[in-house]
Amino acid sequence: MASVSQMILLRLQMERRSRDERQKLIMNWIRDTFGLLPGLDVESPRERAMRFLEEALELCQAAGLTQGDVYNMARYTYGRPAGVLAQEAGGVAVTLYALCEVLGISAAQAEFDEIGRVMDISPDKFQARHVAKMEKGI
Repeated sequence: MASVSQMILLRLQMERRSRDERQKLIMNWIRDTFGLLPGLDVESPRERAMRFLEEALELCQAAGLTQGDVYNMARYTYGRPAGVLAQEAGGVAVTLYALCEVLGISAAQAEFDEIGRVMDISPDKFQARHVAKMEKGI
């Protein structure tokens, strides 16, 4: 686990890094933490999309959406043609910033806090949680 001083240093380093550099740092952390789990391809777009969906659903749940709301939106979305990846990724960022604004959350602060939080947790704990998800097919 990282010490408080390591976390402060990491935060200062993160603040100086571009978003592109931060996404590479996070992907390296994912490779280091999960890369040796049998049957898991951390580079798989499907795996990354599933983990993103899980976090997006948790955010929507915390913001008050119901399972019915999510189901209706999924039906609506999948009833249309798939979008262009880069444009949809941009749309995620834009709508996340707007959601954070109306909820009174700093998206940047939330990002830095979460990076610090996950890097302070034992990789063994994350691996055990992920194995349990894999056993459930998620």
